[in-house]
Amino acid sequence: MYKFKTMKKTTLIISLIYILFGCGTNKSVSKSDGKNIPMIDTNAIVETFDNRSYPTIAMQIFSFAEIYRMAGDYASAILEYQEALKYDDKSVTIYNSIGDAYLNLYKYEQAIEYYKKSLLIEFNQIELKNKLADIYLVTGNISKSIKIWKTILKENPRQYDIYYSLINAYIMNRDEVNARKYLKTYIQKGENELSILNNCVLIYKELGDYNEAIILTRKILTLSNESKYYDLLIELLFLNKQYTDVDKVVDNWIINSPNELSPYYYKISNYIAKSQIDSAKKYVNKIQSRWREEWWISNFQASIFMEENNSDSVDFYIERVFDIKEAPFLPYHNYALWLLNMRRYEDGISFIDSVIEKFPQNNDLQFIEALIYSELEELSKSIQIFQMLLDEDQNNKNILHNLAILYDQNSQVEKANETYSKIILIDSSDAIAYNNYSYLLAENGNELEKALSLSKKSLEIEPNSGVYFDTMAWVLFKMGNYKKALAVVDSAIILIEENNSELFYHKGEILFKLGDIENSKKNLRIALEIDPTFSRAKKRLEEISND
Repeated sequence: MYKFKTMKKTTLIISLIYILFGCGTNKSVSKSDGKNIPMIDTNAIVETFDNRSYPTIAMQIFSFAEIYRMAGDYASAILEYQEALKYDDKSVTIYNSIGDAYLNLYKYEQAIEYYKKSLLIEFNQIELKNKLADIYLVTGNISKSIKIWKTILKENPRQYDIYYSLINAYIMNRDEVNARKYLKTYIQKGENELSILNNCVLIYKELGDYNEAIILTRKILTLSNESKYYDLLIELLFLNKQYTDVDKVVDNWIINSPNELSPYYYKISNYIAKSQIDSAKKYVNKIQSRWREEWWISNFQASIFMEENNSDSVDFYIERVFDIKEAPFLPYHNYALWLLNMRRYEDGISFIDSVIEKFPQNNDLQFIEALIYSELEELSKSIQIFQMLLDEDQNNKNILHNLAILYDQNSQVEKANETYSKIILIDSSDAIAYNNYSYLLAENGNELEKALSLSKKSLEIEPNSGVYFDTMAWVLFKMGNYKKALAVVDSAIILIEENNSELFYHKGEILFKLGDIENSKKNLRIALEIDPTFSRAKKRLEEISND
């Protein structure tokens, strides 16, 4: 029997330095590319923004380097900065600029080298130390990052943002004890500061401590009624499996922000997910006049009518969704899938063909179209689409499973065998592949020992699957082991709760081989009661009855 189931990201911010220079003479310095820049007396000094005096020529060469930097030519900028150092080797500005240029070129070792030289000149550069720690973090030297951040906090205990970086570094280093130690201090430092509390929530979330994260988020909501914090709280409640609390939070959100649409999104989607359609309608009706503001309002209306199988209303509201330019892929996908489920196959193909170019990076619509052609028994077209999709995603098991079944239905047994073998190579725990491959071999009456081995493997993975027991019973039947096949098929009937026509057909065939004609006919009749169109069962019953 076939069965198919369907780092903290560290951003290095490069400081841009803009310096305005005044020029007072007609002297010039010749550069390597033939360009000249005006310069003044090389012995003169100019007062700059960092309260120290610089040789004028160093300033002028530095300004030339800045032109390259602003143009994105960091390599040339570095050469000019290094030239400027010849005239002033005590400038933190120049060292930092060289470090920044190397950083833009992702040459971390060179950037670190120049930042360190800058710190030797002026040690108390907190932003530079923080940048250096970030570089160590992204290059995997977490211990050095931690050391720098701890030093910053020791010297500057009010640098609260450093706590967030330090705690995340400890988490990355799998040192939860120190992470929680500094987190406790961080919370105390920013008891009523939203940004700090928000960071602490994110840390607790990273640690998997959802209870503490929820407590802090509720506190944030007492300080601020911003929508993003309701979103965060709802996410945390879902993660913590506190589903009943979600409704309470959403209700409170609606009371506190009556004009906000977002809480209605959660409310309606939750009711639809639980098939509480009347409740979903109630909340949709409250906001339906605002359908132009959000595509999902009309989409929810369409979804409600999908549940009620009201095709005309579904078509009306889904068209309204598509009239909104911001509508994402989701409603297109859901509508195509609904057309498939409603067996509106021609409408489905026509719809998919009309919109498929809107989403060139997403193959889901083509996948659905292949399923439609399969339902229409246009197997060659379905196989062609799946093969095309497989060319783009060669290890996609959903595609491979569908192809294997289609190959079998299209009498391409060898290709079906090869496809199941490939699935098992990709995932040795795919019970469906073992089961379906076993059933395929049994149906074709060859390699029955292999079929039995595959069937046993599927049951090792999912030992309580009635479907897999039925496959084993059929393999044993094909092998002529009828008594054992009967025991196994009875196990399958106990495990499979829903009525399954093929299961009773198999039992009827097994009983016939055991000579129990009356019970054989009884089970074949049960198979036909479940599925009156089951031609094999009907034919077999007629044959037995006429004997």
